[in-house]
Amino acid sequence: MTSFKPCMLAALLAASPLAAFAAYPEQPIRLVVPHPAGGSSDILARTMAAAMSKDLGQSIVVENKGGGNGAIAAHSVASAKPDGYTLLLATASTHGINPTLYRKLNYDAVKDFAPVTLFATVPNVLVVGNAHKQMNGLKDLIEYMKANPGKTNMGSAGSGTPGHLAGVMLKDAERLDLVHVPFKGGAPAISALIGGQTDFMFTTIPGAISHIKAGSIKGLAVSSAERSDALPDLPLLPRPACLDLKPYPGTAWWRPPIRRSR
Repeated sequence: MTSFKPCMLAALLAASPLAAFAAYPEQPIRLVVPHPAGGSSDILARTMAAAMSKDLGQSIVVENKGGGNGAIAAHSVASAKPDGYTLLLATASTHGINPTLYRKLNYDAVKDFAPVTLFATVPNVLVVGNAHKQMNGLKDLIEYMKANPGKTNMGSAGSGTPGHLAGVMLKDAERLDLVHVPFKGGAPAISALIGGQTDFMFTTIPGAISHIKAGSIKGLAVSSAERSDALPDLPLLPRPACLDLKPYPGTAWWRPPIRRSR
């Protein structure tokens, strides 16, 4: 595994005015995840935190702060002391979607944060419940929804999330009549899909792959530019059927900036 020290340690050191006089890190680092435990962001955070903790010789404490499509976690980190010991696992929601969709936020995605590193790009995967396991691709799903207007439930990790917006793009492109059912995170959304409460959803590969391989849900296509190494049997989402869905919501670590007086 690639060492974190060369690229990340320097960036984190820059967060502390006392960095030149102290060995970093001297205490546990808090990594705030803007979504509930069990979702793709949480899986990524805990995987990376374990490796980084071993590399730096210091504990990395993962703290889940769901709610507000990531706004609660983002505000928490923006208000933290800028000493390099509080990081935000930022997503497309916290730093792309929220500032675009909402007029009022209790944080500024640009001014209240300083970037540390981009550490993952996560393609979407289109999945259906086992009630639709006979489907073999997006075309089959579209045909089903057109034949059953208003009777298809689309799950998501929450309103305004990348998966929700992907579904809206599909709905508008194909003029579909469907019902959006938002949940508080990717994990409960997938549980609802498994339980038959919803029919399909766009989600991330890390959050769905174990369920796809277990056969509890079925993957139809991925949004990456090339076939996924993790799910090599799944085709790519056809374009322009989904109006060029961008495949990689970025996942990065951000910290509060140092505000120096002039």
